Amino acid sequence: MRHSSLRSCLCLGVLAVMLWPARASAVLSLNLADSFAPVKAKLAAGQQADIMVLGDSLSLTQYSYLPLFTQSLQTLYGNGGAGWQGFSVWTGAGFTNGWTRGMINQDTIPHRSLDGLWAEGYLPPYPPIHTVATFTARSSRVRLQYIAQPEGGTVRVDLPGGGNVTFSTYSPTEEIRTWEYAFAGADRKLGIQPMGDGPVTILGMNNSEPLGTADKPGVRVHRAANGGWGVNNFLNRDWTFDQQIPLVHPDLIFVWLGQNDQIYNRSTYPTKLNPLIDRIEADAPNAKIVLVGSYDSTPNLLGVVQAMQDVAMQRDLGFINIYDTAGDYPYFLTNGMLSDGIHFAQTGGQHVADILWQAWLTDGASLKAGVPGDFNGDGLVNVQDINGMIRAVGGGPSSALYGDLNHSNAIDVQDINPFVALLAGGGSAMSLIVPEPSGVMVLLLAVAGVARRGRGQ
Repeated sequence: MRHSSLRSCLCLGVLAVMLWPARASAVLSLNLADSFAPVKAKLAAGQQADIMVLGDSLSLTQYSYLPLFTQSLQTLYGNGGAGWQGFSVWTGAGFTNGWTRGMINQDTIPHRSLDGLWAEGYLPPYPPIHTVATFTARSSRVRLQYIAQPEGGTVRVDLPGGGNVTFSTYSPTEEIRTWEYAFAGADRKLGIQPMGDGPVTILGMNNSEPLGTADKPGVRVHRAANGGWGVNNFLNRDWTFDQQIPLVHPDLIFVWLGQNDQIYNRSTYPTKLNPLIDRIEADAPNAKIVLVGSYDSTPNLLGVVQAMQDVAMQRDLGFINIYDTAGDYPYFLTNGMLSDGIHFAQTGGQHVADILWQAWLTDGASLKAGVPGDFNGDGLVNVQDINGMIRAVGGGPSSALYGDLNHSNAIDVQDINPFVALLAGGGSAMSLIVPEPSGVMVLLLAVAGVARRGRGQ
């Protein structure tokens, strides 16, 4: 009877493993050497470079990978400035009453700007409503972007030290104009005051350090991201988006989306992604584009990541597969890498930033697919992984990048059968080692004991 039960367990395990595509066969990167080469060559020649990231809240929140990736770039190549900075309370601005503002975790109509963080003031500067804003820059030189329009009013910019500059935002046709200023000292706060003769719409500012760092020219990373955004939010941007991208003149554009696009699959996502790529290429024809498949927060993302791979392959774009290289959801969750179950904690942001940075340095050669069921990190699945599996099933942290073998977003007793199948050689990876029958029995007895304790029996 025991042999019959074991045989049933193994058969179910083989079925469970075969139903899910092996991560070892996933495409981990495409065309990265070609995508990164122009930026690397530009920096090597002593020129500054601009990198833009179109993303969602994973690129926006406090412990995002992006500041850490930026820090690595600027440590190596020099600090060319903080790049794009939307006009909002979340990005260094402050407002009194009288402003209409683009909000975070929304897409405020009329869908303005790169990141949806803009503000429009239109009331006169006298009581009872005093319409004024402050905007603190992040670098020594800024280029303020504003909308010039037929109804445009006058704006006064108060400078550090007490001076001010006044200019009109009137234009017979809608267009984006810029105002540039270089700070002389550490005080980088500007006052923005509409004068009451028409709307004044500020989109944000581009921060730069014209001299870079020491003898290094410098790189800028421009974040165009907002919470809850997906591909449709970027497709819905108004005309300002198409004029802003050339003003930032990106050399390389990362598109890291997917978390909020789970309604799409491998066949439907390209119908949205391709028009976005068309738009980006029209706005920045000389920029290289790299699509980034997001981390494995849910099995629903697999089709989106595969669609990114397909589009990158068809259009000769760059592609980085974070989904199949950074670890599964239980790995992030049980190791404290998530702050709220979705967004990165500090360790999670660092983990992903490290993967992205090494991919940059090696043109993708560093990307490795995790071996499902490898709980001790030696690249093999054998009896040495049993203790790690038992610990994970018992609620401890997962030491396997990919230990959730049935993709339920948890490591539990339902993963026992596929794990046993891997131990018995039922998986497709060549690194599998068949254990002695006694090893399998030890595992079964151990996890059964864990399961009983978990049920209080």
